[in-house]
Amino acid sequence: MNDEDTFEFIPLIKCIAPTDEQRNDPEYIPQLETDSNAKNILAERFASPISIFVYMGNLGAGKSKLASLTAASLITSITDQKLQPFKGGDDPKGITHGVWMCARPLKNPNKKRGSILWVVMM
Repeated sequence: MNDEDTFEFIPLIKCIAPTDEQRNDPEYIPQLETDSNAKNILAERFASPISIFVYMGNLGAGKSKLASLTAASLITSITDQKLQPFKGGDDPKGITHGVWMCARPLKNPNKKRGSILWVVMM
């Protein structure tokens, strides 16, 4: 099995942890950071135009599970597929935080060129 037969879900955007002083400042604006590995993967692996699937919703609503099931259903041609799904669970604090993406592009079945990127916002 090669890298094209597996899926890896990686952080795309994360919140920079505030200091105690910033956390107590009512005017503090949280800072976001794009993961450099994710930026490189987008530049190297994804062909334009890029269609994006986004899953968002309340904590514990099943976004991670839905994204994992989507991955499995879109990859019907791979017989020995190793899907590494988004982590999920019933922890009230959540398991996965930030904005995550699948590192492997899918071909858009409705277009002759381009990629599908799916993103989960936690």
